[in-house]
Amino acid sequence: MRMLDAYEKGFISAFIDTDGSICLNKVKNRKTPQIAVYFSNNSIELLEKVRDMIGLDRPLIHHKGTKNYSLRYFNKKASELLKQVELVVKEKRRKAALELADYLESQGGRKMNQHTKPKGFDEKVRDIVESFY
Repeated sequence: MRMLDAYEKGFISAFIDTDGSICLNKVKNRKTPQIAVYFSNNSIELLEKVRDMIGLDRPLIHHKGTKNYSLRYFNKKASELLKQVELVVKEKRRKAALELADYLESQGGRKMNQHTKPKGFDEKVRDIVESFY
């Protein structure tokens, strides 16, 4: 992911606040929530522009039966993106997602398992997730 300039930060921030989403997804066979950033729009050209600004080649997903497409970033890439923007409407979610990412990284990230998980880990993750909503 490349560093965004001031114009790109503003553009991406506004897009996330309006037609984007920040999510914590529950994923099968995963102990912790997956952090996700979604951009959704009917304009392929606009989503391609967003993808070019971010500098990560991700496929556009077409939603069957609609004219809607989405661009999706997960976990580390989502966190890297969220660190570069400031939001208005979804700032609370951005901060909670980054807090979760930082905490998981400090505890060993995906390499952690049930035997290496520190005491109080589940409670801390639950508290962060609750602050997200």
